[in-house]
Amino acid sequence: MDLPFFYPQALLGLLSIIPLIILYMLLPKPFKLEVPSVMFLMKVEESRKKVYASITKIFKDPLFLVQLFILILLTLAAAGPYILSYSDMSESDTVIIIDASASMQAPGRMDKVLQDVPAYLSRTNTILLAESETVLVAEKVTAADAAELLPGIQAKAVTADISAAMSDAAGILAERGGNIVVFSDFTSWNGLDPVVAKKMFDNGLNIVFVPGYSSPAGNNVAIVNGYPEYVDGQYNYHFSVRNYGPAVTVPVKTITTSPDGSTEISGSMNITIGGYNTSQFKFENIPKGTTEVRLETDDAIAMDNSAWISIPASRSAAALFVTDSEKQPPSMIALSLVTDLTVNNASSVPDLSELSGYRFIVIDMTRNLTGRESGILEAYAASGGTVVFVAGDYLTAGNIDVNISKLLPVKTTQTTVNDRGAAIYRFNNTSVTKDLNLSSVYVRKYIETTRRSNDVSMPVQTNGSSALFAYAAYQNGTVVYVGFNDLDTEDEWNNFAGSPEFVVFWVRVGSWIADIGSINEYNIVGGLKSSLPSPQYVEAPYGNFTSDVIYYDTAGIWKTDGNVLAVNLYNDRESNTAVDGSSVIDRSLSDESFLKQQYEIRKEVYYYLIIVVFLLMAAELIILKKRDEL
Repeated sequence: MDLPFFYPQALLGLLSIIPLIILYMLLPKPFKLEVPSVMFLMKVEESRKKVYASITKIFKDPLFLVQLFILILLTLAAAGPYILSYSDMSESDTVIIIDASASMQAPGRMDKVLQDVPAYLSRTNTILLAESETVLVAEKVTAADAAELLPGIQAKAVTADISAAMSDAAGILAERGGNIVVFSDFTSWNGLDPVVAKKMFDNGLNIVFVPGYSSPAGNNVAIVNGYPEYVDGQYNYHFSVRNYGPAVTVPVKTITTSPDGSTEISGSMNITIGGYNTSQFKFENIPKGTTEVRLETDDAIAMDNSAWISIPASRSAAALFVTDSEKQPPSMIALSLVTDLTVNNASSVPDLSELSGYRFIVIDMTRNLTGRESGILEAYAASGGTVVFVAGDYLTAGNIDVNISKLLPVKTTQTTVNDRGAAIYRFNNTSVTKDLNLSSVYVRKYIETTRRSNDVSMPVQTNGSSALFAYAAYQNGTVVYVGFNDLDTEDEWNNFAGSPEFVVFWVRVGSWIADIGSINEYNIVGGLKSSLPSPQYVEAPYGNFTSDVIYYDTAGIWKTDGNVLAVNLYNDRESNTAVDGSSVIDRSLSDESFLKQQYEIRKEVYYYLIIVVFLLMAAELIILKKRDEL
């Protein structure tokens, strides 16, 4: 039979009582003077009682009793005594993973999950939301604290990465082990198959997929895709509506909020979608501001019944293109394609006073800049303007003065010719270079450069680390270097101007510098995250907050730093309520009841014994003081 001690071998310390008893029995006794007559007659009787009297005497000594109990209690405390009880709540750490994807908004899913979670809580709990990335709700809290947080959990406009959440949970439990409990409908997910992830992380961990939330959730009609476009001076909105049930006719209305804050609600129009089918529609001439396209229907998932559109107010800008070329450079033509950007040209740099109306200046010359021109450009950049230098002989080391030298984000030396063509590398996915295909670009001639400082960004370089696109801050402004010369019609430098990526590159450069941006940048899909240079005040559909990181997990209108963004679900898998995810539960082959059994609870009580020991030690001191032995 197991003793109620964590360390029963420490009970050997009780043997220390024997030396204590021996010491008390060996204490000096009073000297007795025998009287030959009477005492002699009693000697035999006293001998018989001698042993019993000695033992009785020491047990009547309060000091002995105090020291005896001190030794006993210290030994018991060292053995680690505990009180055994039973509870439905595990003492192991538990990580609760809740699928917070859009499909969990269907009836009988998220609301039922929040009711069931408390039955699976343990003494120490962590709650994670499986979204497009894992969201930590609470870490290592009691069951009561965890239960208080559950009502605030809602389904979001995202698809859950359940495997990533399981990986994070395994990391949390890596030291002590414990339980991972997953609540999901298992109808769709990003990342690994949850069953594959379960097999990866179940070594030493109890992982359970809780059943009961995977059944089809009824009919649903959803806006599963949409995009705005600019055609013939107006904005149109194309959208797709999918019906996951029998044929249905649905009223649709639009609610527009203009940039000045006024709201206009259009009359409803009816659209008909065939059974289990998808139909496309278009609204024309969407006004500037924000517009909600709403399906007036009460179905399984409300989140996908609306789509939001953001069309920013005009953010027009002007740019000055300085070139001495007789023909318009291809880069100037490409910049003129940027919406709301006006491009003016000049053959020389005008006075500084004439540059205040320009968002940026492009320098693309065949001749060298004069000292006057370089001085104006330096002052323009220092005061907050942006200057773009396009590569040419005028930028080599022997042709630039001190103003241009300190302006450029790179140090230039001489031109290099490589008849085989220099290899081009993209090192960063910036807004300009993301998905830019430069594989067909032939660079024969370029300027050898080196980075001026560690603050310089060089997203595009040659194989010799010379910049083909670089930028850096200069005092209050910005200076950009483009290493692709475009004034050479004989392809002496490169063939970039004849590449389909050339226009894309320069349109992105112009939009980025002028801070205009395409309309698609204001209309995004839920689940994206963006970082801000500093904490900003954010107005979200669920409330306002201040942060330097924004996680767009809720469909609706978001406002920050002067920008208004529309976030939409647009996810056919999340809107499909006809999918049955119970097969994932079946494939997991788990014992789903491991958390509902009776658990042994061993409560340590050694600290109570230590308190009693201290009280006895105090009593020992009092006894010694009264005997004048202290």
